[in-house]
Amino acid sequence: MLEAQGPEALKPYAHRNITKLPDHGCWENLTEALKPYDVAAEDIPSPFNIFMTLEIDGKTGEMKDTTIRPKETAHVDMVAEMDCLIAISACPDMQVGGKDIDILVFEAD
Repeated sequence: MLEAQGPEALKPYAHRNITKLPDHGCWENLTEALKPYDVAAEDIPSPFNIFMTLEIDGKTGEMKDTTIRPKETAHVDMVAEMDCLIAISACPDMQVGGKDIDILVFEAD
């Protein structure tokens, strides 16, 4: 598992001219959010980036940001079949000027 360690960890993966890197990312957000539940940082898996939109070069594996987005609102339904702790971190999607994210979590009967 590759764990982000702030901006230094992102530099080897930058495929564009980045002048300022963020001081945190999804993993750091999750680490902070899970502290009250005594979840150790090393027990937090790599984030599951379900709606991350990248252009991937099939020959080189190079990943690039893109402004291509679904025309319709995207959604996913998930069902937990056991008790679980859920932590969510949402990037603001600055490639397209930022956008709101709606999240609904329902407790099963």
